[in-house]
Amino acid sequence: MPARYGGFETCAEELSVGLVNKGHKVVVTCRKYLYPEKFKYYKGVKLIHLPSIKGKFTDTFSHTFLSILRVLLESPDIILIFNSANSPFAIIGKILGKKIVINVNGLEWKRKKWNFIGKIYFKFC
Repeated sequence: MPARYGGFETCAEELSVGLVNKGHKVVVTCRKYLYPEKFKYYKGVKLIHLPSIKGKFTDTFSHTFLSILRVLLESPDIILIFNSANSPFAIIGKILGKKIVINVNGLEWKRKKWNFIGKIYFKFC
């Protein structure tokens, strides 16, 4: 945050800031390479900047894995995961007794940008 390049980011910002305005503590992880200014807080939302392995098939996946591990240190009541491709990491939080919410964010397996294996993976998730 702040949102810069898409609907998901805008959703994350609006939801996070809205929850802070209602008195909740909110922590959001951000990809380190996308945010050169590295704010610690944005409109009351705590930001944690983490690395990822750049690449079409590795960026989101690697960042989400690190995000889940790091966010658990914050003792969250609920963990919100965007993108169904990240759903395998929900098991980490579930094992530790956390409530998990996954925003599917569309029918990824129908998008032209994914090859056959990618589409099967999204269907699995």
